[in-house]
Amino acid sequence: MPAASVPVSLPDASARAEAERLLAPHGLSAAAAATARWTPLAEGGSDRVFWRVRAPHGAAWVVMRYSAARKENAFYAGLALFLRDVGIRVPALLFHEPSSGLIGLEDLGETSLHRRFWDRDAVPAAIDALYRDALDQAARLHALSSAAHPTMPGFDAELYRWERDYFIDNLVERHAGLRLGDARRRAVKTEGESLAARLGALPRRLVHRDFQSQNLMVRREKIWLIDFQGLRLGHPSYDLASLLEDPYTNLDPARCRALLETHLRRHDADGALAEGYFPAAAQRLMQALGAYGYLGGALGKRAFLAHIPRALARLSDILTHLPAMSATRELVHELRAATLA
Repeated sequence: MPAASVPVSLPDASARAEAERLLAPHGLSAAAAATARWTPLAEGGSDRVFWRVRAPHGAAWVVMRYSAARKENAFYAGLALFLRDVGIRVPALLFHEPSSGLIGLEDLGETSLHRRFWDRDAVPAAIDALYRDALDQAARLHALSSAAHPTMPGFDAELYRWERDYFIDNLVERHAGLRLGDARRRAVKTEGESLAARLGALPRRLVHRDFQSQNLMVRREKIWLIDFQGLRLGHPSYDLASLLEDPYTNLDPARCRALLETHLRRHDADGALAEGYFPAAAQRLMQALGAYGYLGGALGKRAFLAHIPRALARLSDILTHLPAMSATRELVHELRAATLA
């Protein structure tokens, strides 16, 4: 199954010349630059653009251009250095030019966990090994309670509320066309606030925030992290659920639970990960559904809409473990009927 994507264009002559100059110390000679091939990389939900630059002799690099209008974009370069310093696998930073929003990165190749998962010849045992490695990388991150670089503000009641409102506005109302009455809206809101309070009472550590299969690259059968500019403090189970309940893949529930239980045995001495897993999974899936509704509806990236049925199915399953969320569970049941009709 292909990733949701929209093609991007080639850089303008000025950006290309600047990037080639900045890549020169990393092996792109003037002669090689003259015949180097620039290939636009597919864009998902990001407001950044990416290109692969391949020299005639085969060496390759990735160039990213970002907009400073989104604050977290400017954090990417510093966080890349920080994460490598603490032993987490991320691409090497080659250059950062804030004035033009250009970043040069080591090329990790084209194989994401998402692509490997959907490979026709994929071997389940090999896929599970990659998931375990991804979870090990997450554990390295979650062992940290601060970053030696600025990050986005951490998860709190306001951010959790924003994610749930994003779900209501873009999936429930925009995509499904459902209008909640005042009483029903209050009930769903009250359940969401209780969910956020449960998560807020648990210890906060550094989290990736978008720890899903398209943001995990496979290189030499190891997992490497990308798209980490949204790093912040939060409950680690948010990342675990982002990976294991990922609607971009279709991880069998039995395999999902086996991977989770193995991770918990190794990394959950105080029980906080297990306590927060289902609340975090519900929160994360509502955020993802809101994103699919917004990207597919408001921005016209309609490939994202294909992920909604699977995400609703995962959310429905998660809510069976949260009996206090009966109004939300009823809403999801109605959404499934509306979107599958």
